[in-house]
Amino acid sequence: MKEEEIQQVLDELYKVKPERLNERTKRLYDAIMSIADERDRLRENIYSVLELLDQLKMSRIAKDEIAIRLISGENND
Repeated sequence: MKEEEIQQVLDELYKVKPERLNERTKRLYDAIMSIADERDRLRENIYSVLELLDQLKMSRIAKDEIAIRLISGENND
């Protein structure tokens, strides 16, 4: 199943009123929603880690540039 198809199903499930479901269906609904929530939480964690890695990479690049300028005698302050 493609990501957009999954999202369409989840969007439809968000419209469902769980109190109208029978016990077995509600358990399935709760499990699916729990999995979707966990997926979203993990996705946010991944984005946070990627952002941190980008910041660290840029920080490393900036430090390297400063070191090169110091070694070469450049001073653009």
